[in-house]
Amino acid sequence: MFLNETFSEDDIIIKDESNNEIEFQLVNYNGRSILSLNKIGWELDPKTYTIKLSPEVSVVFELDMDRKSENCCTFFIVKEFNLHTYEYTELTTTRIIQVKI
Repeated sequence: MFLNETFSEDDIIIKDESNNEIEFQLVNYNGRSILSLNKIGWELDPKTYTIKLSPEVSVVFELDMDRKSENCCTFFIVKEFNLHTYEYTELTTTRIIQVKI
């Protein structure tokens, strides 16, 4: 929907439940637009995020992360992910969430 200009990167606003803006990148890969939110997921408390794609379209989701330690490495895994309003699929090989708008 970015390629056919239904949505514009300039219109995207992403905020957490405290109304703090979240940094993002819009990456084009194999003819698809991927919204990269690499600044989220580092906190262990459940958080709610809103992705405003246009004045009419917002995607709200909840993310709860867990910290794991194995083989001398610490990493984060998704404990719970809930998306409101829209259907989604998670691509198994990449763990990318694809939202159906």
